[in-house]
Amino acid sequence: SSGTSLTVDQIRLIKRFTPNVTVLYDGDAAGIKASLRGIDMLLEEGLNVKTLLLPDGEDPDSFARSHSVTALTDFIREHEEDFISFKTKILLADSRNDPIKRASVITDMVHSIAVIPDAIPRSVYVKECSKLMDIGEDVLTSEVAKLRKKKLYDAPADSKPAPEGEDGAQPLPPHTPAIPAYVENIFCREQEKELVNYLLKLGSEPLFNTRVASYIIAEIIGEGLDFQNLEYRQIFEEYKAQLEATDTVDVKHFINHADPKMCELTIDLLSPRYELSKIWSDKSKPNEERIRVAEGAQLKALRERLHVDVPKAIAVYKAKIVTQAVKRTQSELEGKSDEEQDLLLLRLGELNKLRTSLSEVLDRPVI
Repeated sequence: SSGTSLTVDQIRLIKRFTPNVTVLYDGDAAGIKASLRGIDMLLEEGLNVKTLLLPDGEDPDSFARSHSVTALTDFIREHEEDFISFKTKILLADSRNDPIKRASVITDMVHSIAVIPDAIPRSVYVKECSKLMDIGEDVLTSEVAKLRKKKLYDAPADSKPAPEGEDGAQPLPPHTPAIPAYVENIFCREQEKELVNYLLKLGSEPLFNTRVASYIIAEIIGEGLDFQNLEYRQIFEEYKAQLEATDTVDVKHFINHADPKMCELTIDLLSPRYELSKIWSDKSKPNEERIRVAEGAQLKALRERLHVDVPKAIAVYKAKIVTQAVKRTQSELEGKSDEEQDLLLLRLGELNKLRTSLSEVLDRPVI
């Protein structure tokens, strides 16, 4: 990250292109320790992380300039190592067999393993850590489970706990595959409407380790996606800007928007989808009061299912985009050169595979 703080948005952009990341470090021990948090952030987003320590006196720039591309790639391939071996080696370097420092290193490794969303890699890393640190797998497994149950992620100070899973732990957001960067300008009006609806109605509600609005915005921005409907895009952008500026969004801004069309659209989105209250038709009442009276039990029901419905809405949005991208790619095949067709067929294969993955997430058959 070139000396700057690594962000979740940067990680999600990387993830659009590959699930595999190799982090390059120079020989500065203090700098390495300061950067180790970046490994945990990568792991938390479900990436496969390897690390590489460059020779003394070299940094990625100097090493790349003084070696050929082949020499550089060969060096990386031959010297990159699993993050858990790397972290253990770095953190144990100054422990000098001190049992307290050794225990601290084990705790650090458990924290790194606990953030990994997939259970299978977690189990593999527990085994590896057990060998490296000469400690029982059952002990490590137990500590990882405790951390995941406590959900050691920074949640908003005023948030309520999310609904618990079967084992008592707070549920983690389901992983959905990323949309390729070449998929652009796909129109999904109904899905855009549903996501904006969540922003306006329940944006401040807690969800996983954050809030509904932050989760949705991170998913859309992190994927490089963009709403195509101009009205929904405007709500999304204004909501995002307010959230970044003040950390809170007052829905009255949209209800009493300077643009009458935006005001009308917001009221329409916030109104119940069924059985309007009598007061709703009373035009003499302020918009805020009409909406407050109308929502009631419907919002309560929505809140109870946020941890299921919001990720599902994201997955459906992606699935619609991919389905349309498949159709568009198929239509583009006709009349193309062999070389162009080869590229389109590769993309078509990738998109069909992606569509199958999203169907599995949504538990739907692929037609």
